[in-house]
Amino acid sequence: MSGSGSTNTIDQLLGHTDGPSSEITDRDLVRARSSAYIVHGNFRDLAEMCDDIATTGLVKTSKEADKTDVENEVYRRVHNYVSSLYSYNEHIREILNRRLGQHIGKRYFLPGKDNRAAPDYTKR
Repeated sequence: MSGSGSTNTIDQLLGHTDGPSSEITDRDLVRARSSAYIVHGNFRDLAEMCDDIATTGLVKTSKEADKTDVENEVYRRVHNYVSSLYSYNEHIREILNRRLGQHIGKRYFLPGKDNRAAPDYTKR
């Protein structure tokens, strides 16, 4: 973005030239940080099961481990991580909606294949 206007990525995506209509509150920051902390913890829990999550993502198990138990634990940790990401995204969207003079829907953050509709996994 050249010239005048906001250098904030969210403002740029939404076409804003100035910032929020009201300041972010301490409560907003606490909520966002708490939600981010949960995301980080869930990722750590998921990464602990993997040999190297950044490259292969292969799950480490002992030879004695029951395959069904391992599968269930992988599903549980993936679910917790993805759910916490979704929740974090919703917290940020709610904060932005309170602070900006326009409504930000799920489709702004998560466009569907047609780049207009929200993907099915956001419709719960």
